[in-house]
Amino acid sequence: MGKVTKKLDEDSTSFRTSRKIRSPLLSQVTTKTKNTTTMKTATKLTKQEHSAKLRKEWGEIKNSLTADQISEAEAICKAHGLNFSATGYAFCKEQMAQANLTGTPYVDCKTYAGWKKAGFQVSKGQKSFGYGITWLKVEKKNKEESFIYPKQYALFHSSQVEAA
Repeated sequence: MGKVTKKLDEDSTSFRTSRKIRSPLLSQVTTKTKNTTTMKTATKLTKQEHSAKLRKEWGEIKNSLTADQISEAEAICKAHGLNFSATGYAFCKEQMAQANLTGTPYVDCKTYAGWKKAGFQVSKGQKSFGYGITWLKVEKKNKEESFIYPKQYALFHSSQVEAA
């Protein structure tokens, strides 16, 4: 038959089993790969739908902002030396309210890496309470083909972490 190898996927925590098979009809070696965990395969259409959903949510928050909310976000950003938009602040604040969490967005809620950098560890078994959105720009050689798309990231509240 063929040689079986197990390898940890670079982008996940699942193991991938590969089997090299030499076909008598083919002069080359082909590899069949089977993931041992089920992973959602995102098609171009599902990515576009997800992106449209994030854009819609972002737009609703952005259109509902008042001048007071914008100045509050800017003051907190300046006071804590952070870099976020008023829309991102309001987006996070709304999710914290929906999850019945108190505190200041981006001060009391951070990404996993943000808590690690601050010297904390997310408690074992904790799931993120919500997500934030960042905007990534894809540069193309032709400037007209360049585009921006939203990417979400998981946020954890200060009640979900412990000192490292």
